[in-house]
Amino acid sequence: MPTGWFRWAGPAMMLGGLLFVVVFFVENNFVFWLAPLALLLLVWGLVAIHVQHTSGSRVLQTIGLLVTILGLAMFFLGGVLIGVIRLSAHHELIEDRVYTFGISPGFHLVLPIGLLLFGLAITRVKVLPRWGRNLLLLMGAVGCLGIPTAILYWSGFDAVVLFLVVAVTGLPLLLGWMPLGYALWSSNNGKTLHPEATK
Repeated sequence: MPTGWFRWAGPAMMLGGLLFVVVFFVENNFVFWLAPLALLLLVWGLVAIHVQHTSGSRVLQTIGLLVTILGLAMFFLGGVLIGVIRLSAHHELIEDRVYTFGISPGFHLVLPIGLLLFGLAITRVKVLPRWGRNLLLLMGAVGCLGIPTAILYWSGFDAVVLFLVVAVTGLPLLLGWMPLGYALWSSNNGKTLHPEATK
């Protein structure tokens, strides 16, 4: 694998994390079209982490990676679909279905499970610095803590407390990508690179 591919994976993930925040908080038709770019950049970083590992639980790691990518795809491609709907018909019922069956479960359910599995596998090898491995695990673990609350919220328990819990547990899933990208970048620039990654 080309060295440059690894070197730029960290900055790509940082930029993808920034776009993730923009797409999450800014709702307009232009921003929705940034979603595929954010997805591509984040997947680039995740795959770079994955392929540098030559030991540990490869099965768990691969499953975690694929589930994480699925969660990201459900969120970002759901955003693109929302943008298409708004440009064509602006059908609120269809928009609600996309949020209910795509964007929300992708972010609050599939993504944290994938990150937790991926993080558990990553903790067994030392490619990322310790704080980077812990951050990845924290993103998944805190996100998973919010899954029961999110299910209750989707079931119609529209309480302010439930909304706040869902919002708080979702913050690491949203804000963790930029520092994770920095951890990957610093690792690939030789600051914390483990010999495994050079094989």
